[in-house]
Amino acid sequence: MVNYTINRLAESLHEHAGLLSEASRYALLAKSRPQDPTVACKILEVLESLRGLRERMIEDARLLLDSVGSIGDEEIEDVKALAGYYLVAAYKEEIEFLSSISGVVDVSRDLRDAETLAGILGRLTRGHQPSP
Repeated sequence: MVNYTINRLAESLHEHAGLLSEASRYALLAKSRPQDPTVACKILEVLESLRGLRERMIEDARLLLDSVGSIGDEEIEDVKALAGYYLVAAYKEEIEFLSSISGVVDVSRDLRDAETLAGILGRLTRGHQPSP
């Protein structure tokens, strides 16, 4: 189960990177074409995809955090690498995207969820056991 969850988190992070790239393109287009409904629609589509993906990543990260005591050394290094990627690169990019569209779309839940995910992944990189 742990290996499945690690693999699913890796796949989710890969998909997340692609969505963030797409989101950044549309955010730039929105600046140059603010009245274009197609661009606004695409931003909303990407945002919805990011929301679903982030929920799945939070679920997987929580499962891994709850299992941290039973994860082998090799697997925990994989988890730390995945978490480190999100914390160093993807989190910042996601916050920048969400901030760029915050005047158009309510992203308060997205910002909270991104912070939640970063917090859980941060605990994983430090190897914390789940709270009792």
